[in-house]
Parts: sequence; structure tokens; C-alpha cells
Amino acid sequence: AFLFAALAAQPLGRADAQPPAPRHAVLAVPARFPSIQAAIDSAVPGDTVLVAPGRYYENIRFKGKGIVVASQFLRSRDAADIELTIIDGSRPAHPDTGTVVRFVNQEDSTAVLEGFTITGGTGTIWLDAKDLQYFREGGGILCELGSPTIRYNHIENNVATSTAKNVAGDSLLSAGGGAIRCGYSEPTIVNNVIRGNRGRYGGGIVLFHSAGIVRNNLIVDNAGGEDFGGAGVWIVGSLSYRLSTLVEHNTIVNNKSATADSAARGMKGRGGAMIAAG
Repeated sequence: AFLFAALAAQPLGRADAQPPAPRHAVLAVPARFPSIQAAIDSAVPGDTVLVAPGRYYENIRFKGKGIVVASQFLRSRDAADIELTIIDGSRPAHPDTGTVVRFVNQEDSTAVLEGFTITGGTGTIWLDAKDLQYFREGGGILCELGSPTIRYNHIENNVATSTAKNVAGDSLLSAGGGAIRCGYSEPTIVNNVIRGNRGRYGGGIVLFHSAGIVRNNLIVDNAGGEDFGGAGVWIVGSLSYRLSTLVEHNTIVNNKSATADSAARGMKGRGGAMIAAG
């Protein structure tokens, strides 16, 4: 009886208790944090990492967080802030991880990248879950099993072209997605300039077994396609029977796919503007 009385006297938690609301803090770079990645590491869902103009030599990763990482364009809506706020991935800590921005921890659409020039990326060596082959993919941006929002960026002069073995000695089948590579994902890619990128397939955008929205982008002067074609946009495979990819209101011009030869793989040298295959 004493034990029952003691238990009965304990306060009960409210059944209708709710988790705390997101704090929506603004983490300023470099005023409060020395680097974009340091701010991301400290952020929690709902926060905004706001980056001042400058050139940041970084290769950043969202780490699954529903946060906004943006330049001052987020507030100013001045395109000059996009040009003046540069994430330069040309100095990666590891040669096999040269992508400028990675979404590889199941980020959803609340993970937003907005208002940067993304440049200098060389792609990340990645074991493809379907083919079980190594590729170098995503010069500028790599997303896998995620649904990020990528908007109002200039993604330019990134490459995914090297097929040299990784440091462990594994051979690579190919390299692609010079600007953006998304696999098994549902990205939203809108209002970007995707220019001057190269990949042995998909010099601009690769969507592999994905269901993305690609809208209002300028996709120009991208090149490659030596292995599987598609200098501008390369879309192969569906994510599911229910979901499909929407490509609309883009300007896709002056993209050049490599000339096919007698040893060509199936789509080599084809699709200067776009390849889309089920």
C-alpha cells in the first residue's frame, strides 16, 4: 500500500505536451562563425546560416539538418550578392571528396541552399547503390536519398570528370553530374544559373532514379557526355511508379555532348541539351 501511495503521489506528465518550437536563430558568417561549416555544425532545424559576401574555400555538408544556408540575397534580393558570395570547393580536405555542397544525410525540402556562386568542385567518389560500381559524382552539389531545395544559385565551373582510382585502389566506372548529381532523391532545383560545368555524363544536372522539380533554370555552356551523354541535363530511371520528374520553363542552350565513336557506350555523345530515359 505504501508503494502504491508513493507512486500515486508522483506528478504525471501532460498528455498534450508539445515539443519546443524551432528557435529560428540566424547564425552569421563570418561575424559569429569563422566558416560556413562551423555555423552548420552549430545550427538546429529552423535556423538560418547567413553568409556575408566573400570567397569561402570550403566543402560543406548539411548533416541532415532542416536549415537555410544563404547569402545576403535571402534578404536583399539583389543578384550582386549571389555573385559576391562564393563557396569555392577547390581545396578539399580529401581528394576523393571534392564536392562543394553535399546533401547525403536524408535532408528534406527544409534544407535550403540559396544565393551563392558554387564553383571549383571536382566531385565525390561514391558507391552507387543500384549498380554497385564506384563513380565520381556531383562536382558542385551531390545529393543522395534526400530532397533539398536548391534555388537562386550560380553553379559554374565545376567538374566531375576524373576516373582515376580512389585512394583505396577501387576502379571507377565513370564520372558525372558536373554541377549537380542527385540519386534516389526528390530535389527542388529552381531559378539557378548552371554554367560551364563538365561531366562524362550530365555535365549540368544528373537525376538518377529521382523525382525532382527542375524549373526556371538557365543551363548553358556545359559539356561532356563522353561516357553516357547528356551535356545539359541527364535523367535516367524513376524513383517510383507514383512520383515523376518535372522539367519546365528552363532555358537549355549551347551545351555540347562529346562525339560518339565506335567504342561508344549506349548514350555516349548524345543529348547535348538533355537525355531522359526510363
